[in-house]
Amino acid sequence: MEIITTLLMIGIVLTFFYGVFWVMAKFFGATFYHPVEARQAQSDRLNRQEYLNRIATEEPDIYKEAISNCKKKHFRVTTENVIGEVNKIKKQRSSKPSSTQKLRESLLSIKKSLTNDKTSSKLDKLEKLQKLRENNVITDSEFEKLKKDII
Repeated sequence: MEIITTLLMIGIVLTFFYGVFWVMAKFFGATFYHPVEARQAQSDRLNRQEYLNRIATEEPDIYKEAISNCKKKHFRVTTENVIGEVNKIKKQRSSKPSSTQKLRESLLSIKKSLTNDKTSSKLDKLEKLQKLRENNVITDSEFEKLKKDII
């Protein structure tokens, strides 16, 4: 029983210190390094700063959104926090296709099915296309483009 109590106390103390370090890093931007790790930490910090500068120039919308997310969460806008938010945003965007990607894919699918269908006549294809336009699946301009492809 005494061993379990001791292990539990050690776990509570370690969790407390980890929580303190996390809060210090997120809200105050303070990070702590062992003296032996200081040189490697400095090199890592420069690499992260270069990565963040590249994101800021190549993908400014993601960079701005990441800074905005940090501010909404009341996190200090540090390199580590912004990179964490950038990675979350990229993961979210890659996991679910955007509505424009879905629309493009569906239009390509419709176009292929209409243009590659050798059994249907041009009239049948145009009727299918008209139904898609009536149901607001495609816009008038898309209708005209696909109609030209069929004719």
